[in-house]
Amino acid sequence: MSWISVGAVTTAVSVGASAVEAHKAGKAAANQAGAQADLSREEQEDVTRAIAARKKQKESEKKLVALEFADKSKSIGADFADTQKDLKEKLEGTGLKTTAGSSDFDSKLWRQFTQTETGLYGDFGKKMAKVEGDFEAEVAGLQGVRKRAALQEKAFEEQSESWYLGKNLTT
Repeated sequence: MSWISVGAVTTAVSVGASAVEAHKAGKAAANQAGAQADLSREEQEDVTRAIAARKKQKESEKKLVALEFADKSKSIGADFADTQKDLKEKLEGTGLKTTAGSSDFDSKLWRQFTQTETGLYGDFGKKMAKVEGDFEAEVAGLQGVRKRAALQEKAFEEQSESWYLGKNLTT
């Protein structure tokens, strides 16, 4: 065998080995990107569950504020039905009443309500504004996490589908 043919064989073996390694590395990178995309999908599902749980917590907190309002109105000798009626009228009178009722107020509307009310009603409005504000802040943060995870999922999906040496030759 001549030196030229030995060199050609060595080069061919080297190229073949490099191609096999490139294929393995490409396939591993695609598989890893697919796994990362799956994790990003799971993270989005976790965020959805966390928001639903936080909504339930917010409703419980609002009920607690309403119970405190009822207790305070009783402690000052007011009839709870009358204070409820007064509260409803005050909410409607401010122009802040939504079609679905006061349960759909956001923190901004509650803060506006507290600017016109003092005492028992103002205190109620402040507490409701805090409950709504805390909820809105947490949900905004969670929605940011969900958006980031969705963008990562898309990027990882694209990466997992990218071409690598020998991709179309084997499965």
